[in-house]
Amino acid sequence: MTQHPSLLDTDHELLELLHEESRQTPSMLLTKVESTDSKQYVQNRLKHLRDNELVHRPDRGIYELTARGERAAANLDLYSEDRDAFWTRVH
Repeated sequence: MTQHPSLLDTDHELLELLHEESRQTPSMLLTKVESTDSKQYVQNRLKHLRDNELVHRPDRGIYELTARGERAAANLDLYSEDRDAFWTRVH
């Protein structure tokens, strides 16, 4: 069985926020994220999403979804129901 990366509540929020409005900075995202008030935590979660090819940095300090991240954001409901199906759809 394939081990897929975990997505935390903050990751879900970040994917949704970047899906709604692309090209945001960690500071911009921090003002909208409800699960944390730590900029460092937002940056850490963005790194996790980047390591899993869901977001990328087209410019220094700017984040946006990859094509894979777009698929993830569009299928977040599936994540809690069936993680394997979610990751299959995202890949």
